[in-house]
Amino acid sequence: MDAEESEPAAVDGLTCRSCVHFDDDPGHLESEVPGIMVFGSAYGSSKGHAGLCSKLDRFLDPIPARSCPSFKELPPPTARVHPPDEERLRS
Repeated sequence: MDAEESEPAAVDGLTCRSCVHFDDDPGHLESEVPGIMVFGSAYGSSKGHAGLCSKLDRFLDPIPARSCPSFKELPPPTARVHPPDEERLRS
């Protein structure tokens, strides 16, 4: 099995929103998608749950993970690496 593919049983019930390649952050969308402001704002309801897939280079609504051969599940929140917030630590 290709490293980019996931086991089908492991992705039951998941969508793009659980994928490392999917970005639905409104601020990032407004900077990356020329003309999205014609819909008002990426923060508004016209965007819905849509986001950018960096692997497929598409703006799309989340699809079932098992429908995408490039799906790669996000690590659990406790396993994600975040740089230390030095200001918060000093307080």
